[in-house]
Amino acid sequence: MRRTLALAALLAAFAPAATGLAEEPFYKDRLALDLSAPLPGPDGSAPTPAKDLSLSDAEIGTLKSGGHKAALLWHGGGDWVNAVTAGAKARFAELGIEVVATADAQYDPAKQANDIETAMALQPDVILTLILDPVQGAAALKPAVAKGVTTVLLSNPVQGFAAGKDYVGIVTDDIAGMGTAAAGLMNDALGGKGAVGFIYHDAKYFITNGRDNGFRATLEQ
Repeated sequence: MRRTLALAALLAAFAPAATGLAEEPFYKDRLALDLSAPLPGPDGSAPTPAKDLSLSDAEIGTLKSGGHKAALLWHGGGDWVNAVTAGAKARFAELGIEVVATADAQYDPAKQANDIETAMALQPDVILTLILDPVQGAAALKPAVAKGVTTVLLSNPVQGFAAGKDYVGIVTDDIAGMGTAAAGLMNDALGGKGAVGFIYHDAKYFITNGRDNGFRATLEQ
C-alpha cells in the first residue's frame, strides 16, 4: 500500500545578457559536465524519466478504495505552481485521493513550516512540497515523516533526508537542459559569437545550480 501510494504521489507531481567585449574569460577552466547524460539527483542518484513510472490496474483499484488524503504545500505561487497544482489535483481525483490542503509559502521558510504544521492537523496521507530552506524544511517535515506521511519533494532536497526512507523521491524538470536551451537561444541571437555576461545564483541551490551549470557548460563546449 505504501509503495503504491508513493508511486501515485510521484506521478501527480538565468538571465544571460550581452556585454562589451572582455579581455579574457571570467572562468579559467571549463566546467566538467557531461551534457549528454541526465543530471544526477542532489544525492548523486540516477534519475528516472516520468514516462517509466506507471500504476497497474490493481494498484489504481487499491488507491481508489483507500480513502487517502493529500496536501500540496508549495514554496510560492504563479502560473507554474498553478499548473503543477492543477495537474496533481486532476490525477489525484482520478485515483480517488482527496486534496485537503493547498498552501503558498510566499517564499518564506517560516511560513512554509507553519503551513506544514497546519496541514498536519488535517491528517494527510501524502504531502507534495517544494522546500525553500533545506534545514528549516527538515525540521518542519520530520513530524510528518515520523507519522508515516508519504512525502514527495519537488526540485529541492531536504538536509539529512534519505530517499526511500524519509521521502519517496524528488520530482523535477530537466534543469540542466533548461540551461542548455537558454544558451542555444542566446547563441542564435548573437549569431554564434560575442561576449556574454553571466548572472548566476551564487548559492548552493540544486535547481538554479543545475540550470546555471547547463548554460555555462553549453557555452564552453
